[in-house]
Amino acid sequence: MDSLCIRCKGKGLCGKPCKILAAARASVAGVKSVKERFSGSAPGVFVGHYGYPKLNLGILSPAFVDERAWMLDAPGFWYDKKYPVERVLQNRYQLINSRRPTKVKSTRNKLLDAAQEIAMARRPVDSEFVLKKKPRVAVHLDTRNAPIGTTADVRRVRITENVKIKGKVDYIVSDDLKAEEQINKLHNIIDVNQIQRILSVGLLGMKSQKKIVPTRWSITATDDMVFKGLIKDVKRQPFVNDYLLFENEYLGNHFVILLMPRQWSFEVIEAWRPNSFWSQGSLQIAQDYESFFGRKTYASSVTGGYYAARLGVAEYLAKIRRQASVLVLREISSKYWLPLGVWVVRETARGCFANKPLRFNTLDAAIEEIKQRIRMPWQRRSWLLRELKQKTVREFET
Repeated sequence: MDSLCIRCKGKGLCGKPCKILAAARASVAGVKSVKERFSGSAPGVFVGHYGYPKLNLGILSPAFVDERAWMLDAPGFWYDKKYPVERVLQNRYQLINSRRPTKVKSTRNKLLDAAQEIAMARRPVDSEFVLKKKPRVAVHLDTRNAPIGTTADVRRVRITENVKIKGKVDYIVSDDLKAEEQINKLHNIIDVNQIQRILSVGLLGMKSQKKIVPTRWSITATDDMVFKGLIKDVKRQPFVNDYLLFENEYLGNHFVILLMPRQWSFEVIEAWRPNSFWSQGSLQIAQDYESFFGRKTYASSVTGGYYAARLGVAEYLAKIRRQASVLVLREISSKYWLPLGVWVVRETARGCFANKPLRFNTLDAAIEEIKQRIRMPWQRRSWLLRELKQKTVREFET
């Protein structure tokens, strides 16, 4: 398995069907088929990324009515409860993606109206679905979004209850503002997962520019825009006092995050250990970084996980009103045997800061401690360490 696999992550860069994803799909069983007509409590939405300028707009719902259906689309809850991979899959494969091709700048229609109400709702929305035919049971994996079970073409959908939406959410969404402004206002009211849904169904942005957005794009876009809103204030704050080392692990994702008393800069180095999902036999390392002035290009090596981890860090720095230069090290083991989406990165990074940090007076002392906790060869690769050491030399010489 060459390094293309670690960068591609199932996107088809080699031009061949992905054998890794095919094997993962084959290993997941037990998804029950559903009938052409069903009622369910819809907790979410999904917009595909193929077929532009038409995209498959879908509503995610189990084939039953249950007020607890929110747990089927709740990454923060899964993390808090420390769900194993199998439990996450069990939740997600209860969902049916009832979809229809829809123009990205579509005029209003019943499916879009229903999807938009569901995206904004306080809780899952009871709905009736009529499918074009009995759906074919399948497994749908996406490296950014949580897995989805059965997908089916929908003929009609009807909401069967009064949808409850937070007044502030409705007000912000109705305002004629840029998407970034709306997203940063919403971040104070609802979780990132719901903001991503609202963005994907075309509810955000200036009225003349609103359009539906593929879910995989809306996830990264939301992480990026919330971060940009937070980092403006973070960059004006004083530095952290010490070298702070945080650690956390979930689903075979081991994180070590080092905060250093310097101006904002950020780096992620992640290693897929031999026999983990994307490495298949050899150590694979990905790396992306940014200076105080930010990135101008997409983080194409680490991809969506870069933005998810960066958001978790920025939220913590904003909370403590401090600035830091940040190194994120992530090691992925064979325990992470199926991709579940970048929410795993976001929630595990956030979880680091719920733990008490180790404090060090010097960078060298912090590095020595990291060596005891991280096995991958990260030091020589780190752009951030080179920058810090060069800056220290320049400061000493002057």
